[in-house]
Amino acid sequence: FDRGNPYEAAAALKEGMAAGKIPASSAFSKSLLTAANAAIKTEGSLAGGEKQALAAKDGKIAASTADAYLGQNNYAKAAELYRAALSKGGVDANEVNTRLGIALARSGDKAGAQAAFGAVTGNPRAGIAALWTTWTQVGSTPAPAA
Repeated sequence: FDRGNPYEAAAALKEGMAAGKIPASSAFSKSLLTAANAAIKTEGSLAGGEKQALAAKDGKIAASTADAYLGQNNYAKAAELYRAALSKGGVDANEVNTRLGIALARSGDKAGAQAAFGAVTGNPRAGIAALWTTWTQVGSTPAPAA
């Protein structure tokens, strides 16, 4: 969360705690979640960032705000702002297309995700895009036990 995305940090912690992968009773886990939630409260609504992003001359704020929406699992808003970031320029297109693809894949738009992933070139992003492309093709359901 201290690297700029408390929304994603809080979501990952909550998911990990719910799945039993992160000890919910751990003082450290609780303190991280508390700090992430405090950072979210301090930042306030993303709506202001969204307006600022759409008015900005380049796509940096749009990409950053999209990352926050992605962390909140608000895939439609994330995709909208990633597209704005790409159209405005001034961002790493491979990074933004990777994240756009993830937002689209998680929202169920497999074809849109594959198109975004197809626009990614260069390593390491191309490898990440290839893994996500596979996910769009086979899904996340575990294979049956042999």
